[in-house]
Amino acid sequence: MRVAPLALLSLVACSSKLAEVPAGTRRHLYGAVESSAKGTARVKVPVDPLDSSLLVTAQVPAPWAVHVRSLRSPDGTEVFRAFEWNSSPYNKTNGGFVSTAATLNWPVSSSDPILTPGKWEIEFGVVDAAQQYTKQQVAVDVLLKKDLSYSEGALDVAIVYTGGVQEDPGLRDAVEEAKGIWTQMYASFGVDVRFSKDMGYPTDIGPPALGDEEAYELIAAQTGIPHVNLVISNEIVGFEQIFGIAGDIPGPLVPTTRSGVQVSAVLAAGPDGRYSDEDVRLLAETMAHETAHFLGLFHPVESSWDAWDVLNDTSECDNETVCKAELGENLMFPFPVCSVVSCVPQNEITLEQAEVVHRYTGVD
Repeated sequence: MRVAPLALLSLVACSSKLAEVPAGTRRHLYGAVESSAKGTARVKVPVDPLDSSLLVTAQVPAPWAVHVRSLRSPDGTEVFRAFEWNSSPYNKTNGGFVSTAATLNWPVSSSDPILTPGKWEIEFGVVDAAQQYTKQQVAVDVLLKKDLSYSEGALDVAIVYTGGVQEDPGLRDAVEEAKGIWTQMYASFGVDVRFSKDMGYPTDIGPPALGDEEAYELIAAQTGIPHVNLVISNEIVGFEQIFGIAGDIPGPLVPTTRSGVQVSAVLAAGPDGRYSDEDVRLLAETMAHETAHFLGLFHPVESSWDAWDVLNDTSECDNETVCKAELGENLMFPFPVCSVVSCVPQNEITLEQAEVVHRYTGVD
């Protein structure tokens, strides 16, 4: 399903030239291209002198899947190649993996070439249900922002309660307290979290990371660019033992089935169903953690202890004991570090992690 503001899509269908519409402080380019029989399609994105980052999202209907194969600068240099990272133990972006909605933010980290004026070429690959490259129309959205700052920025967040959970006053109070903790956490690295919307969705919805829940498209269409939608549900269906889940890393700002972050109200309340001070802190850390995934951050180390983020200032530890000691207080550690009495606060973020967040096109 394709949702407004892309009503003009048919005007540029099957063309490699993107139409443009203002999107607040950003430029929004959009259109559709058709892949060749070999499954590849390309678009040219005109980057202006002040453009500092771009966020591209490509969408196809199931059972097809699409990914960002490569990104080339105006001089023809290939600055991103999906196959370089898809088999790597170092996580940089999910944009190179096939999905019904694939998103890449560029640049990702300080080691990446910056945007320069001129026409940047994005190449997509499309596969069918048998994972064979094929011909198929691809909907493309590109957002560009200007004047990148590594010291200050703002993030717009919409809190969305599903299935009537907002009727629980204990949960509502816990969320309000958690917002304050989250705001202080992000302020420590220069991001002002603005809770500009608070809304309900009538039914329970599934997780965004599977890419098959259309409710996220509807919600994103209502909240609009550049909101990140944080959905609070009774539980995360199919992932009942995890606190939260992000639609993608990075996540899309335009309406897609992955345009959101989901948090479990049941797990947030703890075993006794009541929100203690520590429960509220864990809820705040979960909200901040999953949203940071959406903004482009991976776990510094995965809980398999054999995969890491691509950043240079997070430890490349390789066992649980050492990783807990070196990274256990980091916001992006893969799970809470708890004793029988309490859990360690996880509110630290490194300089390079902060820079990834500031590079995300949804952070002003």
